[in-house]
Amino acid sequence: MKRYTEKLSFRYAERRLIYEIHEENGCAVYRIGGKGEKYYFSMDHELINIFNKYKLTPYKRKDKRLIFTYRDSDGKQYHLFAHNLAHGVYNGIIHCDTFYNDVRDYCSRKGALTVDHADGNMYNITRHNLSWMTKAENLRKGNVTKKLKMPERLVIAYDGSGYRVELTVKVTNSAPIAEQISAYGLSLSGCGICRICTRADNAEKLIEIIHGLTNAKMGWREPLRINKRWVESAKKGEAMVDVAVRSINEQRRLMSEPQSTFC
Repeated sequence: MKRYTEKLSFRYAERRLIYEIHEENGCAVYRIGGKGEKYYFSMDHELINIFNKYKLTPYKRKDKRLIFTYRDSDGKQYHLFAHNLAHGVYNGIIHCDTFYNDVRDYCSRKGALTVDHADGNMYNITRHNLSWMTKAENLRKGNVTKKLKMPERLVIAYDGSGYRVELTVKVTNSAPIAEQISAYGLSLSGCGICRICTRADNAEKLIEIIHGLTNAKMGWREPLRINKRWVESAKKGEAMVDVAVRSINEQRRLMSEPQSTFC
């Protein structure tokens, strides 16, 4: 793997490296202490400037989520999840010059909503993996994906106004399956390896589509879970951070396709 020597951002405290950010795979890769697991952010100058200007102290929770602590202009300590910070920056709510006020504004807008990771991977904090959902929707989506028997490939990407969904499966008898999924406006291209593409305008529709596809039972593999979480196309023994890289590339490919593909 290529080594990147030029640091985009780094911070030392008492000669100890707190964090560093390198560019890798077109992403800003965030490492705590310069070693260990990587968190992938979209390359965003506003986000990099925030890391450079403000003393955000990172630490990783047991559930793999990255969180920052910082002191506001009034000297009071606050906690901020990395995915909330990234989501606010990507959507133009949080800016570097007005960081403290913008974070308060973001939390006010967010209210009871939560930021969902489309692929369920906490290391993927890129633009097309984050979206707002209600806590109930987030829980329902998690319950569906935890029970999901692995398809050949399932890719979900958020495009700013809705979700693009791609399912590639092996179908041996298309007639009964086609009837099951027709209720969701989906169709099959016959037997063999089939690619199903659709779009969900909101979280509720996304959950409905995933639930319908799992009920169709089209050539599923046995489920694979890492840390009790569903992981897209993971291989046995593969680290979640490596799965995140593949997921990011799949989401990019999905976003590069014409909108008409996901009707």
